Parts: sequence; structure tokens; C-alpha cells
Amino acid sequence: MAKSELSRPFQLAELGDRPNLQVARLAIRTDVDERAGLARRFDLLSVDEFVATVAVRLDNPGKLVVNGHLRAAVVQRCVVTLDPVPATIDEEFEVVLAKDEEAAGEEEAELDLPEPWPGAELDLGELVAQQLGIALDPYPRAPGADVVLGGDQDQGAETGSHRPFSGLAELRDRLGRKG
Repeated sequence: MAKSELSRPFQLAELGDRPNLQVARLAIRTDVDERAGLARRFDLLSVDEFVATVAVRLDNPGKLVVNGHLRAAVVQRCVVTLDPVPATIDEEFEVVLAKDEEAAGEEEAELDLPEPWPGAELDLGELVAQQLGIALDPYPRAPGADVVLGGDQDQGAETGSHRPFSGLAELRDRLGRKG
């Protein structure tokens, strides 16, 4: 596995083996190279700020819970104009990691399955970088950037008056009259 742009290895042995007794807390601050690496990874124009705090605890012998807060200032490309679109991300997150489904507990919904247990070491930097990827707007738009389908079609689509197959109906009617 390639090394993450934001690697912060954490030894799980630091938590001990008794659930909920010890919580490890870590503040993650990034340098210029790490932010540049994250910008390349997520196809951003820039990552101007990236800080996070995480708390790791052993919930039961086979289940880890990571709670965190991520704050980032990024610049994405507008999907319409390719102009820069600044964005601020300020997100709380929780990630559950389990050795197996039984360790995760029955309260976990089927669609909210835990991540696999990482072994002896958990890369908290990579985990937080993944949270950035989840939090990014997949379709950023610059102010005033609208997709124009031609004429007033996209305004008609909103009102329900645009009928995309009306031209085919007209053609069918014309052909029907000739035949």
C-alpha cells in the first residue's frame, strides 16, 4: 500500500486492552507538502488549511471508535467554468472499525458496516484524509455558473413545460399525414 500524503501512525497498544478506559487524543496539523499532496490526490487547486482533532477509544475488545473534527479551506474547480471555487469544510465525523461483525454489535445498521480492523497500527492521518474526500462537494459551481442545455430548455425543465420528446411526436404526426 502506498504511503498516505498525511501519515500519522497510531499504535493501538497505547489504548490498552480494557474497553472505554483510555481515550487517545491527537491534533493533526499539516505542512505545505502534505497539503499539496492532498490537493493532488483530490484534484483540488489548493488546500490552504487542514487541521483535525481525533479521539480513539476501544469500545469493546474487537471494536474501535474514532471521533473527530476536520476543518479545511480548499479551492476546487467549477464543474461548469473550471473557475476556482473556494470552500470551507467544517465537519464532525465518526468511524467505527471492527475485527468482525459480532464485535461491531447488533445495533449497527446493515448499510453502516464498520471498517475493517487495521491490525496493530491505525493511520489516523489517512483516516482523516479520507474524511476530506467524503466532505468535498462533488459538483462545485462558481457563482452564476449554470449548465445551459440550449435556449430556455433548462428553465422549462424546472417548470415541467419542457417536453424532450415533443420533436419526435411532431415528426410522427408529419410522417403519419404523408402515409
